Amino acid sequence: RTYNFPQNRCTDHRLKGESSEGANYNLERVLAGDMDSLIDSLVAYDKAQRLANLAL
Repeated sequence: RTYNFPQNRCTDHRLKGESSEGANYNLERVLAGDMDSLIDSLVAYDKAQRLANLAL
């Protein structure tokens, strides 16, 4: 995860976003504890990874 203070952006590189670099979240909100959308995305990512591993 990258915290970009000048651009007020938190990027999680594990998650797909608008770009190939990862999903972006509002840094001020993340630092204030409003991480619901980030956590929801990480839970969905984890579930998808687990299902993909079962298919192997």
